[in-house]
Amino acid sequence: MTDTDEPGRKARPHAGRSRNEHARQDVLGGALDLAAETASRGFTMEELAARAAVSKRTLYRWWSCRSEVLAEALVERALTVVDTPASDDAAADLRAYIRSVYRQAHAPQAAAALRLLMADAQTSPAAAAALRAFTDHRRDTCLALLSRAREHGVVPAGRDPRVMADVILGTVWYRLLTADPITGDTVADEILHLLSR
Repeated sequence: MTDTDEPGRKARPHAGRSRNEHARQDVLGGALDLAAETASRGFTMEELAARAAVSKRTLYRWWSCRSEVLAEALVERALTVVDTPASDDAAADLRAYIRSVYRQAHAPQAAAALRLLMADAQTSPAAAAALRAFTDHRRDTCLALLSRAREHGVVPAGRDPRVMADVILGTVWYRLLTADPITGDTVADEILHLLSR
């Protein structure tokens, strides 16, 4: 079941009546819950509206498709649960970040939502744009930590930080696609070891 684009529906800027933050949080939480519950079947905007106790019209006033909801929910979740430390130890900070990314991406709710978003993006331009917005946001966070690590000599100065970010984050997507979850901290530590050589 897909509910990625409604024919003729375009994303609208959030103008006019402002979002009710409580309702917005109910929608974002409901989207993550439904992604985990429905797995590859996915869920419709109608199901999400019922779960969040809002009207379908309200959903479409704020988002054009479920992928936009999922992307926003995943960004908010990442901002809350992924460690982005800024201590005096840049190596420890980067290690903590990579470990946290891997741990959180494979939590059941997040993993299901990421897989659904990735699947939708293969057939829907709106979903592809939502996925890109999410990955750009997460990549910017990773690049900031890598830049700091490079300034402190944790990773070599000659390395392209964009490629290093791809190595760190690409590992998540590969493991999600192959249903081979990252458990423990070994993979994160090995990735950091490879990048610092």
